[in-house]
Amino acid sequence: MERDPVMELGDFKEFKVPTEEINITFTENELSLGYGAINAPKMSFEFATERAEAMTHHFVYVDPKTPSDCIDGRHTLFLLDQSLVESPRASVAGGAGLTGYASAKLTHYFAVDQATIDAEFRYITDALETEENDTKPVIVGGHVDVDAYNTDFSEQKTGCGAADKFIENMSLLSKRAVTLRYTDGTQHTETIDEVDARLAAVTDLTKQVFETAGYYDVDTVDELVSNVIKEATQLVDEAVFADWNGIIMKDNLAEKGANRVTVLDTSDGGDTGVHGHTERKVLFNFKENTTFDQDGYFDSTKEKDGEGREIFDVDVWHIRDIANKLSEHENAGTSAESLFAGGIAFQIATYLGLCDGTHRAFFAQDATVTS
Repeated sequence: MERDPVMELGDFKEFKVPTEEINITFTENELSLGYGAINAPKMSFEFATERAEAMTHHFVYVDPKTPSDCIDGRHTLFLLDQSLVESPRASVAGGAGLTGYASAKLTHYFAVDQATIDAEFRYITDALETEENDTKPVIVGGHVDVDAYNTDFSEQKTGCGAADKFIENMSLLSKRAVTLRYTDGTQHTETIDEVDARLAAVTDLTKQVFETAGYYDVDTVDELVSNVIKEATQLVDEAVFADWNGIIMKDNLAEKGANRVTVLDTSDGGDTGVHGHTERKVLFNFKENTTFDQDGYFDSTKEKDGEGREIFDVDVWHIRDIANKLSEHENAGTSAESLFAGGIAFQIATYLGLCDGTHRAFFAQDATVTS
C-alpha cells in the first residue's frame, strides 16, 4: 500500500514518489539569457521528452526535519563533519537561509534594522527555525565544495555560487547596467536594451513560476515583481551588500551543526565542467514535500550511460514554506506572497549569474492535480 507522506512525518522513511504521480513539461526553447559559464549542449524536443520521462523516476519525499540544501546538481561527497548524507534534501538557491535572506532584502522585510549583514543573516536563519505560530519550522542548510573544503576556505570562497556570487546575482535583478568581465581580460557593460531584455526575462519567468504554483493571488504578481526589481535597484545603488561574503552563510550553518552543510564534488565533467558543474536542465518542482534526488540521478545515469547527469533543482513549494514562515515571524515587515515572489526571482538571478542561457526550464507537477 502506498504511504501517505503527511501521515508519516513523525517517523520518516525515505521512499520514492510513484512515477505516475509526476508530470514534467518543459519550455519550447532554451532560456536564452545568462551571464555565467555553465553550458548545456543543444537538446532536441525528442531528447528533452526522453529526459523528462527518465527524471520522473527520481523524485522522493523529503523529511521535514532534514536541513535544506542548494539547487546545485553536483554529487555529494559527505557532510562538513565527514559523515554521510542520510537522505535527499529540499533544494533552493544557497539553501533555505540564503533564499530567505535574499527574499527578505528584496521585499524590505526588516521592520527593525540589524547591525550587520552577519546579524541579518543570523536573524533570518533563526526566524526560519522558530516554533512560533502555525507554520512549521524550516531547517536551514547549504553546501560548500570540496576544493574550498580542502583549503580550509582560505580563499574566502565556499564553492556555492549562490553564496559566493550573491552580490553579482542580486545585481541581475536591478535596473542598473551590469559590467561583464571575461577571462581574456576584456569586459562589456550592458546597453539599455540589454538591461531591458534581462529584466523582461526575469519578470516573465518569475511570473510563470508564481502563477504555475498557484499558492497566492496571481492578480498581484505584476506589482510584486515590479517591487522586487525596484528594491534590488535600491540595494545596488546603496551598495548594501558591500560586506557580504559567502563564508557568512557557511559559518552560520556550521555553528548550528556540521550536518547542515554538504560537501560537493568538483571532479566531474573534465574540460567541459565548471568546477564540476555539468547541469543540463533547470527543474522547477511543484510536487508538494518532494525533491529531485540529484545524487540518485547522477549515480543511475552514470551506471547506465557512463556519464553522471546533473540537474539544477528548485523546489518551489519550499520557497513558499520559507515565505510563509518569515511572514509570520515577529517584526516581519512584508507579506508571504511578496517574499515568495522575491524568492523565485532570486532563483532566477542565481541561474543568470551561473549559467549562459543554453538550458531549458522543466516543470514538475503533481500529475493527479494537473491531469
